[in-house]
Amino acid sequence: MQLNTLNKVQKELETSNKAYGQFTSYAEGIAVLREEYLELEQEIFKKPSKRDKKRIHDEAIQVAAMALKIIEYTGDR
Repeated sequence: MQLNTLNKVQKELETSNKAYGQFTSYAEGIAVLREEYLELEQEIFKKPSKRDKKRIHDEAIQVAAMALKIIEYTGDR
C-alpha cells in the first residue's frame, strides 16, 4: 500500500474526528460506514463512461477512514 494513500486515510480520519468527534456507539459507526460505502457503490456502479475516478478514490478513502474510526471506538484490544 502506498504511504500517500495511508496519509490520505489518516487525514480523513482526523478531519472526521475534529468535525464530529468519536463514534458514540457501534450503531452510529456502522451507519456512517454504510453511508460512505453506498456513496462509493453508487459511483462504481455507474456506466464506465459516467464514472468519476477521483470521486471513487475519495469515497474509498472515506470508507477506509470510517472503518478505522470503528476500530478506534473498540479501543485497544
